[in-house]
Amino acid sequence: MDETFFTRERIIYGCGSAFVVFVILVTALSVGPIQREAERRANDILRIEGFTWATADASGRGIAILGEAPSAEAGEAAIAAVEDDWAIRAAWSEYTIAPPKPAAPPQAAMSPKPAEPPAAAAPKPMPEPAPPPAEVAVAAPMEKPAPPAVEAPTETQRPRMAAAPINGNAHGADSAPIVASGPVIQKAEECQQALDGLLEGERIQFASSSAKLNPDSHGLLESLGGLLQRCEGASVEVAGHTDASGDAKKNVSLSQARAESVVTFLLTRGVPAERLSAKGYGAAQPIAENETPEGRARNRRIEFRVRSGGDE
Repeated sequence: MDETFFTRERIIYGCGSAFVVFVILVTALSVGPIQREAERRANDILRIEGFTWATADASGRGIAILGEAPSAEAGEAAIAAVEDDWAIRAAWSEYTIAPPKPAAPPQAAMSPKPAEPPAAAAPKPMPEPAPPPAEVAVAAPMEKPAPPAVEAPTETQRPRMAAAPINGNAHGADSAPIVASGPVIQKAEECQQALDGLLEGERIQFASSSAKLNPDSHGLLESLGGLLQRCEGASVEVAGHTDASGDAKKNVSLSQARAESVVTFLLTRGVPAERLSAKGYGAAQPIAENETPEGRARNRRIEFRVRSGGDE
């Protein structure tokens, strides 16, 4: 063989090696940004959904959930929330579960003191004969003075009391009716503005994928109940909304159940039942895009829609 043949072989071998190195460099440069983006999106989801105990660690487009979960259910809920994002292929658990708190040891039973022997009873003296009863003068009963007259309170002096709770105590032992304070709001427009002001920057929160109210939202609902009692003559629709993730029919059912849970809470606080209604709209009325975690969080909401007494 001539030297030209060996020279051609060396050139082909060298070009092949350079191509392999080029492919490895391109792959390494592209995987890094994908991993960082997936990790950022996963950590945003965990923060927005309230899983403060968890952090995300990316591997490709997969996410490992790290941290110490308060329970197995909380860990599964964090994985499900991250897997809902379109940019994440899969999520798995690398977290630990916090051990249950040890129960307090029972107090040692106090050993009873030995009973002291009873003292010997002294002999009872013989009773003396009773003297004859003396005549007692019975005093005539004194005439009681008439009670002072009390004026009936005027309409402006009577306190405005809330109605008794309806359907029992559904939200704990502290579910006492609210006593409305402040002036009565006659116009439906003013009532709507006041409700919107209370809800501005606030969210009524629920357990993940559930209609169970988060206890952190009870204070906001108490304030809304007190305001609703001042909106006399107006009926209010409690409207539930979800984001576009998951099955559309299930989203409608979940939004309806959450709206009914809010109505039930307000009924136990004394808001009249005939002035409240619940309606679930699912994902049909978004107020933000559903492509980002922030947009989906804004779409999961409860609204209060005031109607005047004649509206349906």
